Amino acid sequence: MVLNAPRPSGTAVRRVSPVVPPLDTEAVPRAERDEAVAALAELSDAAGRHLDNPDLFHRPRFRTAVHGRHLARTPDRLVTGRIAAAAERRAEAGLLAAASTRAEIAERPGRRPCFTPAALSELHTLIVADDPSIPGPGGLRRSAARITWDDGQVYAVAVAPGRGLRDHVERWYRWAVRTTAPSMDAAALSMARLLTVHPFADGNGRTARLLAQCDLLAAGLMPGLLLDLDGWVHAHRRAHDEALVAAAEGRWAQWGFPLRPRRHRDRPASHRHHHPLQRPPR
Repeated sequence: MVLNAPRPSGTAVRRVSPVVPPLDTEAVPRAERDEAVAALAELSDAAGRHLDNPDLFHRPRFRTAVHGRHLARTPDRLVTGRIAAAAERRAEAGLLAAASTRAEIAERPGRRPCFTPAALSELHTLIVADDPSIPGPGGLRRSAARITWDDGQVYAVAVAPGRGLRDHVERWYRWAVRTTAPSMDAAALSMARLLTVHPFADGNGRTARLLAQCDLLAAGLMPGLLLDLDGWVHAHRRAHDEALVAAAEGRWAQWGFPLRPRRHRDRPASHRHHHPLQRPPR
């Protein structure tokens, strides 16, 4: 979500409530789920034939957008180095998350792995470490959260900091380990729930998308971190945010991506951004 546009006069602040789906909610239509699973199987087969380490197939995006106020006293020659260091720390955090997921599968077969609230905070700290755009050590946010879209619409996250936030993170964890939703849907809904709880001051999207990949890994749908979800969201930011708001309002069917293929009918080929689970045209 973009944080740099002025708010138009008279624009009402919209409240975003956390996504709280029933344990058996399905967010992806069956036909699209089957198509996505088949695409993942094809991708996994290619990874098995060509990659020594599938976790490094899609490394985190090299984030060049930084908040100037946090770097005002940093010489220009050092900024690029700090951004590169942050990208490497994110890659390390992804490797650790994937390894932790595999270890939990081995220790507790038959149970859906999920990061505990404490482990979630620790992972987030690793993800944002050295990021010049995120001051502070990470961890749960200590203030109210507001998000401004590029058109100036302001959204206020309903979950307040403190005990209420900690309770929602705990409920997110309990839902994640108990859900009976199909694996694809569970990954998408867990991601939406974490995004709408908005537990951190920054880095919520990066953390939630990494955990979604770990969910697919845990379900056996892919062997490693194969999806460029960050890249897809970067190219489809408005569609992603609108679908997230719809999920917060209980319209599950509009969520489910970026973990499902999107059909691009009646659009020029030059404007098509292929989804990470969509087979490119041959």
